[in-house]
Amino acid sequence: MYGPGDNCKDGRGGAWAQSVYKSGACPETAECARKNLGCWKDDPLRAIQGGIRLQSDNPIEDCEKYASENGFAVFAVQYGNECFTAENAAQTYQMYGPSEGCQDGRGGTWAQNIYKAGTC
Repeated sequence: MYGPGDNCKDGRGGAWAQSVYKSGACPETAECARKNLGCWKDDPLRAIQGGIRLQSDNPIEDCEKYASENGFAVFAVQYGNECFTAENAAQTYQMYGPSEGCQDGRGGTWAQNIYKAGTC
């Protein structure tokens, strides 16, 4: 709001000044970013086993967080708000072939956007 100052010293701020840092374990690089692996069909005999892990209004980020916290590399968002992920999701998500039914990165009816979770 006020702009940069010049009275910070040794990374400890100063009189009416703050040294500001961005934290986080993951650098913002293409290698670390979440990757969209496309839109793939699903079936009542799920391509990704384990059932709906969570439902969310922020499904991509919340599902990625769930997958990462559980050590899963790949996750899916389906039907706008459903999260699917499993240990072997990277090997099984393609079993029913590609789909044209995904919308806005959130999958669709029996269609799932597949993502590789961001890594550091």
